[in-house]
Amino acid sequence: MFAYTVKKPLARPWAVSPGTRVKKTPCLISLFWVWPWLSSCVFFSGINSEEVISLHLQPAWESEAVFENPSSVVFDPVARILIVANVNALPLQKKGKGYLSKVALNGSVLHRQWLTGLNAPTGMAVQGDTLYVADMTDLAVIDLTSGRMQKYPAQDARFLKDVAIDSQGRVYVSDMDTDTLYIFAEDQLTVWLRDKDLASPTALFVEGNTLYVGSGGRRRGGCATEATGSLLKVDLKSREIRAVGAGSLGMSIDGAQGLATGAFLVTDALQGSLIHLSGEGKIMETISLAPGAADLAVLPEDWELVVVPMMQDNVLKAFTLPLP
Repeated sequence: MFAYTVKKPLARPWAVSPGTRVKKTPCLISLFWVWPWLSSCVFFSGINSEEVISLHLQPAWESEAVFENPSSVVFDPVARILIVANVNALPLQKKGKGYLSKVALNGSVLHRQWLTGLNAPTGMAVQGDTLYVADMTDLAVIDLTSGRMQKYPAQDARFLKDVAIDSQGRVYVSDMDTDTLYIFAEDQLTVWLRDKDLASPTALFVEGNTLYVGSGGRRRGGCATEATGSLLKVDLKSREIRAVGAGSLGMSIDGAQGLATGAFLVTDALQGSLIHLSGEGKIMETISLAPGAADLAVLPEDWELVVVPMMQDNVLKAFTLPLP
Protein backbone atom coordinates (compact mmCIF):
# COMPACT_ATOMS: atom_id res chain seq x y z
CA MET A 1 0.00 0.00 0.00
CA PHE A 2 1.08 3.55 -0.60
CA ALA A 3 0.36 6.57 1.51
CA TYR A 4 -0.51 9.86 -0.13
CA THR A 5 1.60 12.98 0.17
CA VAL A 6 -0.17 15.97 1.66
CA LYS A 7 0.22 19.02 -0.54
CA LYS A 8 -1.13 22.56 -0.24
CA PRO A 9 -4.93 22.34 0.05
CA LEU A 10 -6.95 23.45 -2.94
CA ALA A 11 -9.59 26.14 -2.65
CA ARG A 12 -13.01 24.48 -2.55
CA PRO A 13 -16.42 25.64 -1.25
CA TRP A 14 -16.77 22.84 1.34
CA ALA A 15 -18.18 25.12 4.03
CA VAL A 16 -21.32 25.99 2.06
CA SER A 17 -24.55 26.02 4.02
CA PRO A 18 -26.90 23.21 3.06
CA GLY A 19 -29.86 24.58 1.15
CA THR A 20 -33.53 23.91 1.51
CA ARG A 21 -34.88 21.35 -0.94
CA VAL A 22 -36.56 22.86 -3.98
CA LYS A 23 -39.50 20.83 -5.19
CA LYS A 24 -39.00 19.95 -8.87
CA THR A 25 -41.81 19.40 -11.70
CA PRO A 26 -26.90 -13.58 1.93
CA CYS A 27 -24.08 -15.11 2.04
CA LEU A 28 -26.15 -12.23 3.43
CA ILE A 29 -23.16 -10.06 4.18
CA SER A 30 -20.41 -8.36 2.23
CA LEU A 31 -16.87 -9.65 2.41
CA PHE A 32 -15.75 -6.94 4.82
CA TRP A 33 -18.63 -7.53 7.17
CA VAL A 34 -17.31 -11.00 7.91
CA TRP A 35 -13.74 -9.72 8.07
CA PRO A 36 -12.82 -11.45 11.37
CA TRP A 37 -13.76 -14.78 9.75
CA LEU A 38 -12.35 -14.03 6.30
CA SER A 39 -9.00 -12.81 7.61
CA SER A 40 -7.83 -16.41 7.57
CA CYS A 41 -8.93 -16.89 3.95
CA VAL A 42 -6.77 -16.54 0.88
CA PHE A 43 -6.87 -13.39 -1.24
CA PHE A 44 -4.50 -12.58 -4.05
CA SER A 45 -2.99 -9.13 -4.47
CA GLY A 46 -2.27 -7.66 -7.87
CA ILE A 47 -0.99 -4.23 -6.77
CA ASN A 48 2.41 -3.36 -8.18
CA SER A 49 4.43 -0.47 -6.75
CA GLU A 50 5.92 0.27 -10.15
CA GLU A 51 2.48 1.20 -11.47
CA VAL A 52 1.79 4.00 -8.97
CA ILE A 53 1.20 7.47 -10.46
CA SER A 54 -0.19 10.07 -8.08
CA LEU A 55 -3.65 11.54 -8.61
CA HIS A 56 -2.73 14.25 -6.05
CA LEU A 57 -5.75 13.69 -3.84
CA GLN A 58 -5.71 16.18 -0.98
CA PRO A 59 -7.14 15.42 2.47
CA ALA A 60 -10.13 17.75 2.95
CA TRP A 61 -11.77 16.73 6.23
CA GLU A 62 -12.69 13.82 8.47
CA SER A 63 -16.02 13.71 10.28
CA GLU A 64 -16.59 12.93 13.91
CA ALA A 65 -16.94 9.22 14.73
CA VAL A 66 -20.70 9.40 15.26
CA PHE A 67 -21.91 6.97 12.60
CA GLU A 68 -22.72 3.28 13.06
CA ASN A 69 -21.16 1.09 10.37
CA PRO A 70 -21.54 3.67 7.56
CA SER A 71 -21.73 1.63 4.38
CA SER A 72 -22.43 4.19 1.68
CA VAL A 73 -22.64 7.91 0.97
CA VAL A 74 -24.48 9.77 -1.80
CA PHE A 75 -24.68 13.43 -2.84
CA ASP A 76 -28.08 15.15 -2.93
CA PRO A 77 -27.54 17.90 -5.55
CA VAL A 78 -30.79 19.72 -4.74
CA ALA A 79 -30.24 20.15 -1.00
CA ARG A 80 -26.43 20.19 -1.50
CA ILE A 81 -25.79 17.71 1.30
CA LEU A 82 -24.50 14.17 1.76
CA ILE A 83 -26.71 11.27 2.80
CA VAL A 84 -25.04 8.44 4.71
CA ALA A 85 -26.37 4.89 5.09
CA ASN A 86 -25.75 3.35 8.53
CA VAL A 87 -26.05 -0.44 8.81
CA ASN A 88 -25.95 -0.42 12.62
CA ALA A 89 -26.16 -4.22 12.85
CA LEU A 90 -23.25 -6.61 12.47
CA PRO A 91 -23.80 -9.39 11.68
CA LEU A 92 -26.64 -8.23 9.45
CA GLN A 93 -30.13 -8.82 10.78
CA LYS A 94 -33.60 -7.68 9.81
CA LYS A 95 -34.29 -5.77 13.01
CA GLY A 96 -34.94 -2.31 11.60
CA LYS A 97 -31.91 -0.72 13.25
CA GLY A 98 -30.47 0.80 10.08
CA TYR A 99 -30.85 4.51 9.40
CA LEU A 100 -29.80 7.42 7.18
CA SER A 101 -27.87 10.54 8.21
CA LYS A 102 -27.63 13.99 6.66
CA VAL A 103 -24.18 15.60 6.53
CA ALA A 104 -23.01 19.00 5.28
CA LEU A 105 -20.31 19.24 2.60
CA ASN A 106 -17.80 20.33 5.24
CA GLY A 107 -18.34 17.08 7.20
CA SER A 108 -20.54 18.45 9.99
CA VAL A 109 -23.49 16.22 10.90
CA LEU A 110 -26.85 17.91 10.29
CA HIS A 111 -29.17 15.10 11.37
CA ARG A 112 -27.61 11.84 12.55
CA GLN A 113 -30.80 9.75 12.47
CA TRP A 114 -32.76 11.53 9.79
CA LEU A 115 -34.65 8.42 8.61
CA THR A 116 -34.95 5.18 10.60
CA GLY A 117 -36.64 1.82 10.07
CA LEU A 118 -34.18 0.32 7.60
CA ASN A 119 -32.51 -3.06 8.10
CA ALA A 120 -29.03 -2.89 6.58
CA PRO A 121 -28.96 0.03 4.11
CA THR A 122 -26.05 -0.07 1.67
CA GLY A 123 -25.82 1.48 -1.80
CA MET A 124 -27.93 4.50 -2.75
CA ALA A 125 -28.84 6.66 -5.74
CA VAL A 126 -30.70 9.97 -6.05
CA GLN A 127 -33.01 11.06 -8.85
CA GLY A 128 -34.76 14.38 -8.36
CA ASP A 129 -36.67 14.21 -5.08
CA THR A 130 -36.38 10.43 -4.79
CA LEU A 131 -33.74 8.41 -2.98
CA TYR A 132 -33.30 4.71 -3.74
CA VAL A 133 -31.63 2.54 -1.10
CA ALA A 134 -30.58 -1.13 -1.28
CA ASP A 135 -31.78 -2.65 2.01
CA MET A 136 -30.93 -6.36 2.25
CA THR A 137 -33.75 -7.97 0.21
CA ASP A 138 -35.74 -4.79 -0.45
CA LEU A 139 -35.37 -1.60 -2.43
CA ALA A 140 -36.40 1.33 -0.25
CA VAL A 141 -37.84 4.28 -2.21
CA ILE A 142 -37.81 7.51 -0.19
CA ASP A 143 -39.35 10.91 -0.89
CA LEU A 144 -36.58 13.33 0.10
CA THR A 145 -39.03 16.16 0.73
CA SER A 146 -41.46 14.37 3.03
CA GLY A 147 -39.28 11.50 4.24
CA ARG A 148 -41.96 8.97 3.34
CA MET A 149 -40.58 5.51 2.55
CA GLN A 150 -41.94 2.55 0.60
CA LYS A 151 -40.17 -0.81 0.35
CA TYR A 152 -40.26 -3.16 -2.64
CA PRO A 153 -39.04 -6.76 -2.25
CA ALA A 154 -36.80 -8.45 -4.81
CA GLN A 155 -37.81 -12.05 -5.39
CA ASP A 156 -35.07 -14.57 -4.48
CA ALA A 157 -32.73 -11.76 -3.43
CA ARG A 158 -30.23 -12.46 -0.66
CA PHE A 159 -28.22 -9.28 -0.28
CA LEU A 160 -28.92 -6.20 -2.39
CA LYS A 161 -25.78 -4.08 -2.43
CA ASP A 162 -25.95 -1.03 -4.70
CA VAL A 163 -28.22 1.10 -6.88
CA ALA A 164 -27.64 3.03 -10.12
CA ILE A 165 -29.88 5.05 -12.45
CA ASP A 166 -29.43 5.50 -16.19
CA SER A 167 -30.24 8.56 -18.31
CA GLN A 168 -33.73 7.20 -19.02
CA GLY A 169 -34.51 6.97 -15.30
CA ARG A 170 -34.26 3.18 -15.14
CA VAL A 171 -33.12 1.93 -11.72
CA TYR A 172 -30.68 -1.00 -11.43
CA VAL A 173 -29.96 -2.91 -8.22
CA SER A 174 -27.21 -5.48 -7.60
CA ASP A 175 -27.48 -8.65 -5.52
CA MET A 176 -23.93 -9.64 -4.64
CA ASP A 177 -24.89 -13.05 -3.30
CA THR A 178 -26.76 -14.34 -6.36
CA ASP A 179 -24.75 -12.66 -9.17
CA THR A 180 -27.90 -10.81 -10.20
CA LEU A 181 -28.84 -7.34 -11.44
CA TYR A 182 -32.47 -6.30 -10.96
CA ILE A 183 -34.35 -3.51 -12.69
CA PHE A 184 -37.06 -1.48 -10.92
CA ALA A 185 -40.07 -0.45 -12.98
CA GLU A 186 -43.80 -0.08 -12.31
CA ASP A 187 -43.22 -0.63 -8.60
CA GLN A 188 -41.60 -4.02 -9.17
CA LEU A 189 -38.09 -5.45 -9.05
CA THR A 190 -37.45 -8.01 -11.77
CA VAL A 191 -34.31 -9.84 -12.87
CA TRP A 192 -32.52 -7.89 -15.60
CA LEU A 193 -29.34 -9.99 -15.75
CA ARG A 194 -28.13 -13.04 -13.84
CA ASP A 195 -24.67 -14.28 -14.74
CA LYS A 196 -21.84 -15.91 -12.79
CA ASP A 197 -19.41 -13.60 -14.60
CA LEU A 198 -20.76 -10.74 -12.48
CA ALA A 199 -18.86 -12.46 -9.64
CA SER A 200 -20.51 -10.89 -6.58
CA PRO A 201 -21.61 -7.53 -8.04
CA THR A 202 -21.15 -4.89 -5.38
CA ALA A 203 -20.77 -1.37 -6.82
CA LEU A 204 -22.85 0.12 -9.66
CA PHE A 205 -22.74 3.34 -11.66
CA VAL A 206 -23.88 4.35 -15.16
CA GLU A 207 -22.04 6.33 -17.81
CA GLY A 208 -23.74 6.73 -21.17
CA ASN A 209 -24.96 3.35 -22.40
CA THR A 210 -22.77 1.40 -19.99
CA LEU A 211 -23.54 0.05 -16.55
CA TYR A 212 -20.28 -0.33 -14.65
CA VAL A 213 -20.17 -3.10 -12.06
CA GLY A 214 -17.61 -3.50 -9.31
CA SER A 215 -17.06 -7.18 -8.61
CA GLY A 216 -16.18 -8.58 -5.20
CA GLY A 217 -14.73 -11.71 -6.83
CA ARG A 218 -16.00 -15.25 -7.03
CA ARG A 219 -15.91 -17.29 -3.85
CA ARG A 220 -15.01 -20.94 -3.49
CA GLY A 221 -16.24 -22.87 -0.48
CA GLY A 222 -17.49 -19.62 1.09
CA CYS A 223 -13.95 -18.48 1.77
CA ALA A 224 -11.02 -18.16 -0.65
CA THR A 225 -11.63 -16.21 -3.84
CA GLU A 226 -11.75 -18.25 -7.01
CA ALA A 227 -11.08 -15.16 -9.09
CA THR A 228 -10.25 -11.74 -7.71
CA GLY A 229 -12.59 -8.81 -8.17
CA SER A 230 -12.63 -6.62 -11.23
CA LEU A 231 -14.38 -3.63 -12.76
CA LEU A 232 -16.87 -4.77 -15.37
CA LYS A 233 -18.97 -2.95 -17.94
CA VAL A 234 -22.38 -4.13 -19.09
CA ASP A 235 -23.90 -2.81 -22.31
CA LEU A 236 -27.37 -1.50 -21.45
CA LYS A 237 -28.77 -2.66 -24.79
CA SER A 238 -27.15 -6.04 -25.41
CA ARG A 239 -26.39 -6.82 -21.72
CA GLU A 240 -22.98 -8.08 -22.81
CA ILE A 241 -20.47 -8.23 -19.94
CA ARG A 242 -16.86 -7.18 -20.51
CA ALA A 243 -13.99 -6.44 -18.16
CA VAL A 244 -12.38 -3.01 -17.99
CA GLY A 245 -8.78 -3.76 -18.92
CA ALA A 246 -7.26 -7.14 -18.21
CA GLY A 247 -9.91 -8.08 -15.68
CA SER A 248 -8.68 -9.30 -12.30
CA LEU A 249 -7.47 -6.46 -10.07
CA GLY A 250 -6.38 -8.43 -7.02
CA MET A 251 -8.97 -6.83 -4.75
CA SER A 252 -12.55 -7.05 -3.51
CA ILE A 253 -14.33 -3.92 -4.78
CA ASP A 254 -16.90 -2.35 -2.45
CA GLY A 255 -17.48 1.02 -4.13
CA ALA A 256 -16.73 2.41 -7.59
CA GLN A 257 -17.24 5.74 -9.37
CA GLY A 258 -16.13 7.29 -12.64
CA LEU A 259 -14.08 10.49 -12.92
CA ALA A 260 -14.37 13.34 -15.41
CA THR A 261 -11.03 12.26 -16.89
CA GLY A 262 -12.41 8.85 -17.89
CA ALA A 263 -10.55 7.15 -15.05
CA PHE A 264 -12.10 5.48 -12.00
CA LEU A 265 -11.91 5.44 -8.21
CA VAL A 266 -12.72 2.22 -6.35
CA THR A 267 -12.56 1.11 -2.73
CA ASP A 268 -11.34 -2.21 -1.39
CA ALA A 269 -12.89 -2.77 2.04
CA LEU A 270 -10.70 -5.75 2.96
CA GLN A 271 -7.40 -4.07 2.19
CA GLY A 272 -8.73 -0.71 3.35
CA SER A 273 -7.75 1.18 0.22
CA LEU A 274 -8.90 3.91 -2.14
CA ILE A 275 -7.63 2.99 -5.60
CA HIS A 276 -7.22 5.08 -8.74
CA LEU A 277 -7.69 3.13 -11.98
CA SER A 278 -6.93 4.41 -15.45
CA GLY A 279 -9.64 4.29 -18.11
CA GLU A 280 -8.02 1.06 -19.29
CA GLY A 281 -8.34 -0.50 -15.84
CA LYS A 282 -4.69 -0.20 -14.81
CA ILE A 283 -3.95 0.43 -11.13
CA MET A 284 -2.35 3.87 -11.03
CA GLU A 285 -2.34 4.70 -7.32
CA THR A 286 -3.39 3.13 -4.03
CA ILE A 287 -4.11 5.18 -0.92
CA SER A 288 -4.03 3.22 2.34
CA LEU A 289 -6.91 4.15 4.62
CA ALA A 290 -8.09 1.40 7.00
CA PRO A 291 -10.11 -1.81 6.73
CA GLY A 292 -13.73 -1.01 5.99
CA ALA A 293 -13.34 1.61 3.23
CA ALA A 294 -16.83 1.34 1.77
CA ASP A 295 -19.06 2.73 -1.00
CA LEU A 296 -17.68 6.15 -1.93
CA ALA A 297 -19.21 9.23 -3.52
CA VAL A 298 -17.53 11.49 -6.10
CA LEU A 299 -19.28 14.84 -6.35
CA PRO A 300 -19.82 15.94 -9.93
CA GLU A 301 -18.43 18.77 -11.99
CA ASP A 302 -16.52 21.52 -10.18
CA TRP A 303 -17.17 20.14 -6.70
CA GLU A 304 -14.76 17.20 -7.19
CA LEU A 305 -14.96 16.05 -3.60
CA VAL A 306 -14.36 12.36 -2.88
CA VAL A 307 -16.04 11.03 0.28
CA VAL A 308 -15.33 7.56 1.68
CA PRO A 309 -17.36 6.02 4.53
CA MET A 310 -15.24 3.97 6.94
CA MET A 311 -17.40 1.15 8.29
CA GLN A 312 -15.04 0.08 11.03
CA ASP A 313 -13.99 3.55 12.22
CA ASN A 314 -17.51 5.05 11.94
CA VAL A 315 -16.30 8.21 10.17
CA LEU A 316 -16.37 9.82 6.73
CA LYS A 317 -13.05 10.73 5.10
CA ALA A 318 -13.07 13.35 2.37
CA PHE A 319 -10.48 14.30 -0.24
CA THR A 320 -10.27 17.00 -2.88
CA LEU A 321 -9.65 15.86 -6.41
CA PRO A 322 -7.79 18.39 -8.60
CA LEU A 323 -9.76 19.32 -11.66
CA PRO A 324 -8.39 18.17 -15.05
